Amino acid sequence: MAQPEYWSAAEWSTRRVLRAFLAMRRYYGAFGGLTVYTAARYGDAPAITDDDGTVTFRQLDETSNALARGLQANGVRAGGVIGVLNRSSRSVMVTLSAANKIGVRVVLMNTGFAAPQLSDVAAREKVSCVVADDEFADLLDVLPEKTARITGSQLRELIDKQPKASLPAPSPAGRHGAADQRNHRNPKRSTAQPD
Repeated sequence: MAQPEYWSAAEWSTRRVLRAFLAMRRYYGAFGGLTVYTAARYGDAPAITDDDGTVTFRQLDETSNALARGLQANGVRAGGVIGVLNRSSRSVMVTLSAANKIGVRVVLMNTGFAAPQLSDVAAREKVSCVVADDEFADLLDVLPEKTARITGSQLRELIDKQPKASLPAPSPAGRHGAADQRNHRNPKRSTAQPD
């Protein structure tokens, strides 16, 4: 497609970039598409800096690819639901991206949840796996035994054992569920009742 004469070169470039991102989003969900796109566009530029240091856009994409494979190895399938119980760190973005890449819906859990609230939201949303910081390991005991639990140290091991190569787009059945993220970080918006 040729550049229309009424668009400047910068505007045309911006439109092409946006079109490429939207195509990625269509196949990998909002976070998965963003991670794939920014890795291709910005590569080794810094993406996130947290307590563990700085990670590049490429490392973020590769780490989310490895986690996506690790989630699949733990029985998480397209159309499924995982819960995320993390404080602000790269783990949140890596998990959101990984879930999108395999067509899994994510429920963001409130780090201030009491055990009954966590149990209620996980049951209502049909969460099959929870990815959590190590500090929440004891809180996960309220979940049914069939609910997989991946805590911080296990998460790092899981990622290290998996290939980091790109993933194929999820099947159409799982793809649209990936974009339907739910946020349960605000306890006033949750129907769960505190102790």
